[in-house]
Amino acid sequence: MPSLDTNGVLRWLMGDVPDQAAAVDAALATGTKFHLDDIVLVEVVYALEHHYLLSRPTTAASLQTVMGQAGFLLDRPLWSEVLPVYIAKPKLSLVDILTVERARRTGRTPVAIFDRKMASQLKDVELLS
Repeated sequence: MPSLDTNGVLRWLMGDVPDQAAAVDAALATGTKFHLDDIVLVEVVYALEHHYLLSRPTTAASLQTVMGQAGFLLDRPLWSEVLPVYIAKPKLSLVDILTVERARRTGRTPVAIFDRKMASQLKDVELLS
């Protein structure tokens, strides 16, 4: 199964390079399924926030569009947990939220941190002194 990189996801999602968006659409239409690695989705979020200047709710809605595409294979249960926290906790980075949620899923909690604000906003973290 092929994987799709950040650029492919962004072109499909944004449609800002029509030929590339069409190529992804054409592949999906033939039944091709693309694996999307978590790091690709993190980079998509970064690009949407910093290059396209989208708000968190709009960025989250864009990721939900990606999640709704059956031809994209990703860890939907993980991202279904991460996105609501990403929207509700605007001072937390996506990477921090994702790190804690992945640690929960693998039984590797608490996550040791130095950030007092993060500790006050997330469960399963522990301040290092």
